[in-house]
Amino acid sequence: MGYSENHCHKLLREIEQFQNQKKKADANASAKGKIPGYVSMKNAIKDQIKVFCDESSENRKKEMAECTKIRNAEKKQEAINQELHSLKRKLGEKQKKKGEVYESISKLKQLYDEEVCI
Repeated sequence: MGYSENHCHKLLREIEQFQNQKKKADANASAKGKIPGYVSMKNAIKDQIKVFCDESSENRKKEMAECTKIRNAEKKQEAINQELHSLKRKLGEKQKKKGEVYESISKLKQLYDEEVCI
């Protein structure tokens, strides 16, 4: 369980405690406002929620930036793979032509040898 999950669970427990105390206070109107630390507890929870949301927002921004970098790298890799495929195809064509040229040279040598020997 990561830091943010523990932090979230802690906030949820505090919110539940706050809600339970508020329910008790609402049930007993005369006790309302006399809950020790009611306002400070409420403000502390609001502050913690704000910090948690800010951290979450920052993490989302970082994740989006990393995803953009990954997508750009994948596009570059795809372009490189296409270029590599093109070069391999051209190499194959060149090797085929080279084989044909060697075959032509062999035939010409044979014809020359036949002409010289006659």
